[in-house]
Amino acid sequence: MDNIDFNVSYENLHLGDFIDFGSFGDVYKAHWITESRDIVIKIIKSNESDILREIRNLKVLKHQNIVTFYGLAKNLDDRICMIFEYANCGSLYNFLHNNKNIEISFDVKLNWMLQIAKGMEYLHSKKKFHRDLKSRNILLFDKYRTIKICDFGTVKDLETINTESIGTYVYMAPEISTGGGCYTEKCDVFSFGIVLWEVMSGIKPFHNYLLMDAIAIQIRIINGERPNINDIKSYKHSTHIKLMIEECWKDDPSQRPTMKVLAFFLGFDPYSFVCVPNLMSAAKPLQDICEEDFRFLKQDGDILTSNIE
Repeated sequence: MDNIDFNVSYENLHLGDFIDFGSFGDVYKAHWITESRDIVIKIIKSNESDILREIRNLKVLKHQNIVTFYGLAKNLDDRICMIFEYANCGSLYNFLHNNKNIEISFDVKLNWMLQIAKGMEYLHSKKKFHRDLKSRNILLFDKYRTIKICDFGTVKDLETINTESIGTYVYMAPEISTGGGCYTEKCDVFSFGIVLWEVMSGIKPFHNYLLMDAIAIQIRIINGERPNINDIKSYKHSTHIKLMIEECWKDDPSQRPTMKVLAFFLGFDPYSFVCVPNLMSAAKPLQDICEEDFRFLKQDGDILTSNIE
């Protein structure tokens, strides 16, 4: 660990509850006593070379839609502790699949996906790609208004030759799991398409195959199977979203759009996609999220009017 700069004293950190498993380590909520703030600590269990790569990536990635990395500490067991900002609203996965009390508008879903696209566009502009983009690696902040991407243990440079089978199988592009071939940042675009489907449908990807072996599901993806596009809830002026998803998860990576193109089109007001001869000049910016976009629901389905706290 001679090459690692431990800039935070572990004595100033109070370890709290276990949150989840992350790449290369376990994730805990904690409190940074001297800074008077809640944080997340990832206690590393992997080898030093992997961690040095992740640390190098985190130090250069500074964006409003990428989780903030505060630094490093070393605990009493001589393990590396990576320190991040705490997501006070949890993960996107948890919101979509474990929350039954809040219904969100189509515009919020678009805004979330725009933020994810901007974060991924920034990552690709740095000549890096994530390789494990999924709803569990996307965090919610600021009363569900802000989205940030996390878990950069699998990030690699675009210039390197990438052949390892890395990722989470239901989000994994087919070219990753076929073996032997190289893949590019377009594998992130495929994963983004799955996340976009997941957000718009509110359903876990390949939910009907969750008891199936991971390899069997990957074979189905390689053979062209995708989540049912018609599972997406019907919204006015949302046809372009289905088309966008289908473009993202095309078999041929070269036929998928870039994250820059996706961020560009997700920034349009959805009404702009309806019979507009000159879309580029007529499109309006997507509006910011407001409290009216959220509705609290009783268990019997009645709507409650309330602000999000």
